[in-house]
Amino acid sequence: MIVVSILLAFAIDAGWDELLERREEVEVLRALAEEFGANRAEAASTIDAHERSAVLVVGVSLLTASEVRTLPPDSVALIIASMASPRTFDPVRGTLDALIGSGRLELVGDEALRRALVVFLNFVDDSQEDARYLAESARRVWDRRVALGGPWQGPAPDLTEGACEAPVRPSACYLDATPSALIPAPTVEDLERLLADREYVGQVRQMQINARRYLAEIRRILAQVDLVIDLIDTSLE
Repeated sequence: MIVVSILLAFAIDAGWDELLERREEVEVLRALAEEFGANRAEAASTIDAHERSAVLVVGVSLLTASEVRTLPPDSVALIIASMASPRTFDPVRGTLDALIGSGRLELVGDEALRRALVVFLNFVDDSQEDARYLAESARRVWDRRVALGGPWQGPAPDLTEGACEAPVRPSACYLDATPSALIPAPTVEDLERLLADREYVGQVRQMQINARRYLAEIRRILAQVDLVIDLIDTSLE
C-alpha cells in the first residue's frame, strides 16, 4: 500500500506538471498567434506600399511631356514621394525573442512549428542586407532631389477611419497636420525638372531594382508567416 501510494503520488505530480506545461504552452501559442497575425498584416502592408510606388513610378515614365503638365498637385506630390519609398518590414517578435533568449523554445511542443519559427527569424535576418541597400538608394535619391530644388512636402498621410484609435497607432497619427511654410509643395515644374535629370532618373531606377529584390525577401517572409500561423492553429486545436 505504501509503495502504491508513493507511485500514485509521483504519477499525480507528473500529471500536474504536464498540465501546467500545457497551459503555459497554450498561453505562449496564443501570444505567438497574435504576434504573427500582426506580422502578416505588416508584411502585406509593406508589399502593397512598394507595389503602389512602382506603379506610380512606371506610370509617370510612360507619360508624354504634355500629359505630365496636366497632372493635379496631389498626384505630383504622390509621384515624387513614390520615387524614394524605403518602407521596410518591422516584425513583431517579442514573445519569440523571449523564448529563444531564455532557452525555452522547447516549450513549443510541435517540432515542425519550432523549426518554422527559427526559419522565420533567419528570413528576417537575411532581409536586412536588402533593407540597407534600399535605404542607401533612397538617400541618394533624396540627396539628388535636394540638388534639384527639393525637398518638398509629401502627400497627406493615408489613414483609414479609426486607425488613430487603435491600440497600435501608425506613426502618421503623430505628425503635425499643419504643413510647414519652410517646405513648399511640389509643382508640375519641379516634377518636370526631376524627370529631365538623367542622374536622378537613374537613381530612381536603381531604387526600384533594390525595392524588387527586397520585396522578394518580404514575400518569402510572408509565406513563412502563413506557415507559422497554420502550425499554431493546429497546435491549439
